[in-house]
Amino acid sequence: MTLFLCRSGHTLLAFWFSRQEGKLNRQQTIELGHHILKAHIFKVSRLLILGGANINYRTEVLNNAPILCVQSHLGYTEMVALLLEFGANVDASSESGLTPLGYAAAAGFLSIVVLLCKKRAKVDHLDKNGQCALVHAALRGHLEVVKFLIQCDWTMAGQQQGVFKKSHAIQQALIAAASMGYTEIVSYLLDLPEKDEEEVERAQINSFDSLWGETGTSLGHQYLSGMLYLCRLSASLIPFF
Repeated sequence: MTLFLCRSGHTLLAFWFSRQEGKLNRQQTIELGHHILKAHIFKVSRLLILGGANINYRTEVLNNAPILCVQSHLGYTEMVALLLEFGANVDASSESGLTPLGYAAAAGFLSIVVLLCKKRAKVDHLDKNGQCALVHAALRGHLEVVKFLIQCDWTMAGQQQGVFKKSHAIQQALIAAASMGYTEIVSYLLDLPEKDEEEVERAQINSFDSLWGETGTSLGHQYLSGMLYLCRLSASLIPFF
């Protein structure tokens, strides 16, 4: 009975927010999404979409991100699946250039990353900072997301007109992980299983990446544990003057 009353309360609050005149502000939009999730009213959302609701609606949060980006960022798997089912643009981006895949990867929501990739989201898409989803995952220490994205078929992504390649993304991910001290990701990228990568695409400990112009050791020194790990791999350290 208590659970029913709680869900009813969330439902009423969700409908109250949806009936407000004018656009909701950032906080109200997040609260609306929260109450919709707690109320378990995905059937209601489905009916709204069938009634003509815009599945590619651009919100006022996350740099005017489309609704699919917001749901991916918040980790609402069921809502993401619903929007994708009705044909939401899987590669629609916010004003910062981040797509739903980028937001999900940055937040570490593997289930949503998998859903988006099944809909052929572009794994090689770069935001306005030149970062792809793999780099965003590595920057925040999401090892399982990193593993999945590397195993995706990048040959279907268009390779950004031949400029940006999977090998570039892997090297950038190494630098990103080293800069934040994520030794597990560094270890994985430097020793990718043969079934995942050919030797030419494995991260190179002393190679400069194309995003920051750094090597794994030049950034790894910020974290003692990461630096010691890299030294054990016999990295050729270049003296700094």
